[in-house]
Amino acid sequence: RFYCHTSNHNRVMHFSVNNDWVKTAILTGSISGNSVTYWTSGTTKLDGHTADLPDATELVYTELVDTFFDWPFLLPNAHWAVKGKGLDRWDCDDTGAGSVSNTLHQIWIKLAE
Repeated sequence: RFYCHTSNHNRVMHFSVNNDWVKTAILTGSISGNSVTYWTSGTTKLDGHTADLPDATELVYTELVDTFFDWPFLLPNAHWAVKGKGLDRWDCDDTGAGSVSNTLHQIWIKLAE
């Protein structure tokens, strides 16, 4: 489950995804094998979700970034990132305002028992 909000705008990202690649990427940080379809289908919007992403995802990185947390799904003008590529980029359905915005990013993952 992904959740984020920012003081940069009023949209909230709150969705879950049941995809083995996404679960593995969260645990390993690997971006290899990423696909737009992982973000545009098979997601469930949760209470309060108003963001354009992930459904509107047009681009994914598969190798040009260091880890899964450096923009795994994005639009040209809206991204999701946690400290994107080591920069001061905490993007939440936007292009990030760096340290001038307050953001909260959370990821929950349920591991197999």
